[in-house]
Amino acid sequence: MCIRDRKYAWRFLIRSKSYTVINLLGLAFSLACCIMLMRYIHRELTVDTHCIDREHVYGVIQDMDGNRGMATIENTNKDSIYIDHRYIEKRTSLILMEQDFVSDEASRYTVRTLVADSCYFQLFPYRIVQGTPIKSPESALLTEVCARRIFGHDNPIGKVLHYSNGKDITVSGIIAEPTCKTMIQFDIVVSNTLSSFWERMPIEFVRFTPGTSIKKMNELGKQARWVNPNWKNIDARQYTFSFIPIADIYWEPAYVQDAGCPAMLTYGKRSHIYILSCVCLLLLLTGIINFINLYLIGTQRRGKEYGLKKMFGIKGTTLFLQILTENGLLVGCALLLAWLLIEITIIPVSRLLEYPFTYTSFDFWLSAGIWVILPILTSIYPFVKYNYASPVSSIRDATQSKRTVHTRILFLFIQYIQKSQPYGSLSCYNFHRVRGMKQIIFIFAMLMTCLSYAGKPEGRSERRTDMKPMKEIYLAGGCFWGTEHFLKQIEGVEATQVGYANGNIANPTYQQVCTGTTDFAETVKVQYDPDEVDLPFLIDLYFKTIDPTSLNKQGEDRGTQYRTGIYYTDTADLPVIRETVDRLAANYSRPLVVEIEPLKNFYLAEDYHQDYLDKNPGGYCHINPTLFDLARKAKMKKEGDGEYLNLEK
Repeated sequence: MCIRDRKYAWRFLIRSKSYTVINLLGLAFSLACCIMLMRYIHRELTVDTHCIDREHVYGVIQDMDGNRGMATIENTNKDSIYIDHRYIEKRTSLILMEQDFVSDEASRYTVRTLVADSCYFQLFPYRIVQGTPIKSPESALLTEVCARRIFGHDNPIGKVLHYSNGKDITVSGIIAEPTCKTMIQFDIVVSNTLSSFWERMPIEFVRFTPGTSIKKMNELGKQARWVNPNWKNIDARQYTFSFIPIADIYWEPAYVQDAGCPAMLTYGKRSHIYILSCVCLLLLLTGIINFINLYLIGTQRRGKEYGLKKMFGIKGTTLFLQILTENGLLVGCALLLAWLLIEITIIPVSRLLEYPFTYTSFDFWLSAGIWVILPILTSIYPFVKYNYASPVSSIRDATQSKRTVHTRILFLFIQYIQKSQPYGSLSCYNFHRVRGMKQIIFIFAMLMTCLSYAGKPEGRSERRTDMKPMKEIYLAGGCFWGTEHFLKQIEGVEATQVGYANGNIANPTYQQVCTGTTDFAETVKVQYDPDEVDLPFLIDLYFKTIDPTSLNKQGEDRGTQYRTGIYYTDTADLPVIRETVDRLAANYSRPLVVEIEPLKNFYLAEDYHQDYLDKNPGGYCHINPTLFDLARKAKMKKEGDGEYLNLEK
């Protein structure tokens, strides 16, 4: 582009103020919408690109009766045909704790804790902006956001925090926020050697040696394995394993949702990307077509000018450069205005999408690509139209040309079909300003709709019960994982939830309950249909899972949180409970220590505790698996009117 072309273009744009303003605003809004959507799509397609060779880092997926979720291969040492550990180059085991906390002398802070081994940062390298990596079990890493939240502008290195398990940890380093989106979100990283006990089952990522056939591994993993090999006749559940690249796990919501850590594990949906890509293309085409249409309208008055230039021998190259320069300047100004609009709206858009957008090299190359390609696309048709027209037809009034009218009608028709809005007469030049304003409003509304759709998290399925009168009882019987799994097998039990009952603080976490200072008991809330199962029958079955003479101990679990108890909300249930317990007490030689108290408070446990054994069939359970089959087969029968009959095995 020569200086003469630029001066000519500037003069034309300044002289045609209405055309310039309308086209500039319409194109700017269209580009702003497209850029926002492209940035979102790019962010979704580049999840965990900080991972070393992410296409060859695999997650372990467990399938049990059609329920698939992330798991570990730590127990497969007993199954040598499934995997030979010589083929494993690196592996890392993680535990995700989303309702964790740390405290200093003044406050307590809820944090998302990543319990990791030393290999995690070899597969997922994070840049440490301050301090050093974890070098001892008592050290920890904080993210920049978490460090600012806890310490403000003070230097966090060397500061001591009190961790939820009762131990002190020292901040050794600060992790920089990765430029890409990550599937695993966390605030603090602690060593897996900090404590010998963690309540969560780990998940695992593996990188195999070059040449390892993952296909063969997965074929061997399809061989079904018993969940409880010693109880095959009673527990018929089987599971399989498979290895899936981490880049693919992100696009499988079922895997992530079953992990029960919505605050720490994110996922995407390919359908969202397809829809948003189509919308982005639609917005861009709408902007281009509107741009060309307004350009043709604005240049109708220049027909004589182009005709005279052709009569004086202007070359086609010169004409194309002139049109390209005008469109290039307009696109450049629109691009600057678009980024200004993006900068103004970046905070509400980031909140809507629940992700803070940061500027990356992608933004530069995207802008450069738009500035190069868009002027060319918008210049081709006007160039062809005027270059190949005869000078006489160019001089003639465009409104008298059927071809021009038909062309304008075609462009406007496509534009209106895309927007699905009848704006009025297609050939009326006087209304082009109104159409421009409507174009702006349409694009803005389209953007908000798309962003709302993209940023809205998927809702989790809720338990539903029939609209029948339900009763509830709260039963504590040691670890609530097994107690809940047992009780939900009983016919007539409509819903179960695990939580903490009758403690002395509000909103406890699992870590606080485990300290034994909160007086909470791990408890299962049972909602049941009294027409299908009555309270004595429930208590009778419940007693089969506990040792009612053992104080603060069930199975291998010890502590006040593992005490046994029956907590009621309806005072009319108390005589029934006492009568049933007294009847059952005759079966024991020692006195019973089962609490019978009104429910004082109940707080739901963290999401990963809910239906735990359904999500982790190989997880810890203090109840004999044979009892689960007993609960499924148990039927309540009545002899006569109101007489209670012992359960049928």
